[in-house]
Amino acid sequence: MNKILYHFIYFFYLSINLIYPFENILSTDEEKCSTDTSGLYLDIVFVIDISEDAAVYDIERQKGITFQFVATGDLSMNYKKIQSSRIALITASDETNVIGNFSAFNSLSDLANGLRYINSTVSNGKKLDIIKALNTAEEVIKESSRQEHYKKLVILFSSHEDIYCELNNNIKLNDIGNDICRRAAEFKNNGYNLMTIRLDYEGKDPLNKHGIASPCFSLDFDDSITRNMLNLALKANCFCQKRFYQVEDTANCIKTPECLYLEDLPASYVIAEEMAKDENASLVDIRSESKQNFLLQLANNTLPIFIGLNQISSNGTWKWDTGFTFNQYNDYNQFAVGEVEKEGMCASLGKDYKWYAVDCNNSTLSEAYVYQKRACDATNFCLVL
Repeated sequence: MNKILYHFIYFFYLSINLIYPFENILSTDEEKCSTDTSGLYLDIVFVIDISEDAAVYDIERQKGITFQFVATGDLSMNYKKIQSSRIALITASDETNVIGNFSAFNSLSDLANGLRYINSTVSNGKKLDIIKALNTAEEVIKESSRQEHYKKLVILFSSHEDIYCELNNNIKLNDIGNDICRRAAEFKNNGYNLMTIRLDYEGKDPLNKHGIASPCFSLDFDDSITRNMLNLALKANCFCQKRFYQVEDTANCIKTPECLYLEDLPASYVIAEEMAKDENASLVDIRSESKQNFLLQLANNTLPIFIGLNQISSNGTWKWDTGFTFNQYNDYNQFAVGEVEKEGMCASLGKDYKWYAVDCNNSTLSEAYVYQKRACDATNFCLVL
């Protein structure tokens, strides 16, 4: 029986991978977080739902998708490598059981053995206790925790009905749904990413935007599940170091690899550029309306500020310090009237939210400034936060 299950899982992985080759699906847009899943360095806890509402077939599918996630993503589980992921396995119904903690699985073979250990017989009369599942996941994380830059991701397969969590404090006492919401909120506030996968999705309404999962981390168990899970894992592994603000729009599930720092101590333009370089960064670029809006939220009370658009390297031609060219006709452009035509200048974002050309070499002109650097992600490994 063990051999049959192993071959089933392996065949399931191969068949889906041939139909949906992962490397051909992900975007390679430079403004997106890394798409190299083999470079992920996460601590991932899988919670397999074996409750009464998880049909036998769904338990097998959960096991197959768990294996496929690690295999398709080519995740390194080599504990000797500092850039590697760790996997833990938990089963959950009304009680939980740790199949293996972070030290149990160092290879795909180890993982397959752990999955074979999970009984595919449902727990009749037993319902999924999400609070116990989260408690056990947190215990596993805490007992073998790595440093902060190894982000924690809990992947919860759930047959539980979709839960709506109030955005305000209007929480009723003795309401199991709200108890779950409170525990999930506490769990996420501890710095853990929570991904939920709804098992019984056919014919159901769309997933609640305000469920227990981290923003944009709730999924249906559909034909795209592995790709969607890996994409979210890449997002979980895309983060900024302390002091920096990540450019993102959670309302629209957008996360970029751009990290911004506001220096409110005024300096000349040349000094501002040098200070940015000392941080392995560049003065900020603004190549979209959404980026400008994010920047204004960060620096609105500090305007005017220097930005990374200038003509220093080529007199008369504007260029961003981040290396991108600037075309006043085709690119995002907020220059005030007549400013873009000036030569030998550098750019400042004014209090009216327009860009102005200023003298780069005027040492008496000092402004605050914002610089940006690439986020830590699967391609850009960070040792410290």
